[in-house]
Amino acid sequence: MSELRMSHQHLPGHVTVVVVAGNVDLGSAGDLAAYLDQTRRTPGEHLVLDLAEVRLIDSTGLQVLVNAHLHATAHHATLRLASTGPQVTRVLNITQLNAHIGVHATVEDALTAALTRQPPPGSVD
Repeated sequence: MSELRMSHQHLPGHVTVVVVAGNVDLGSAGDLAAYLDQTRRTPGEHLVLDLAEVRLIDSTGLQVLVNAHLHATAHHATLRLASTGPQVTRVLNITQLNAHIGVHATVEDALTAALTRQPPPGSVD
């Protein structure tokens, strides 16, 4: 079974940063989904996921990201991914999720995008 470590920090402006470390796969994706649900203070809160320490993400992990993105957009918020490593970046590129979910080089860039309400990629104004 995969070990997944998660922590979070609530910030002003209705943003929560969640740091994820380990493998996001069949054995841990449910834990990540539950953690995201538990840490969200309000449905309309922006989420920034710091994925710098995620080594692997599989289809079940991608489903968690899609669900979090759909939840956020349904409540006029955003999901932002930050500091994705090579494997995660490759999977996001192959699946083209990076065309729908904001992917940023740093947590700071993701926070700026969320707080200034920059539209995620692929959105139509």
